[in-house]
Amino acid sequence: MEINKNSFLEDFSKEKKSLGFYILGSLIVLIFSIIGQIPMFFFLPDKSNTYLEGIDVFSSLDKNLLLFLLLLPSFFSLLGLWFVVEKIHFRSLISIMTSRKKIDFKRFQFGFILWSLISIFIFSLEILINPADYEFNFNYSKFLILLSISIIMIPVQSILEELIFRGYLMQGLGFFLKIG
Repeated sequence: MEINKNSFLEDFSKEKKSLGFYILGSLIVLIFSIIGQIPMFFFLPDKSNTYLEGIDVFSSLDKNLLLFLLLLPSFFSLLGLWFVVEKIHFRSLISIMTSRKKIDFKRFQFGFILWSLISIFIFSLEILINPADYEFNFNYSKFLILLSISIIMIPVQSILEELIFRGYLMQGLGFFLKIG
C-alpha cells in the first residue's frame, strides 16, 4: 500500500482556499442539518397551550421514531459535507479522512473489534455487579426497527462528527495556522 508522504494536515493546504470557503462550507453543512430537522416539526404536538420543555415535546412518540428523527439531521449534514468537499473544495471525501489513497479497512476493523470487546466487557461486568438494575424485555418487531436504525444511522452520526471536526475543520485550521 502506497502511503502519501505529506502530512494529513497539509492535504488541504495545496488548494490555497481562503477562510471564506471554510466559513461557507460550515454554513452549508449547517443548512443541510437544519433541512434534516424539518421532519421533526410534523411530529410536534398540536396542543399549543401546553408548556413542554426540551425533549418532553416528543415524549408521546415511539422511541424508535424519536431516535430516527434525532439522527436524521446527521444524515443530511453528511450529504452537505460531501457537497462542500466535492463541489467547493474539489476534493474527495476520503481526503478528509486519511492522507492515503484509500481507506485502510484493516485499521477500521481492528478499532471496531477492539471497542466492541471493551464495550461488551464493561456492559457484562455491569450486569454481573448490578443485576437488579436490568430487566429482560424483548419485543421482536421493535427490536428489528431499533437494530436497523442503529446499524445505519448511528454510524452516520459518528462518522459525520469525525469528518467535520477531525477532518474538514482540522485541515482548515492546520492550513490557516501553518501547521504541517
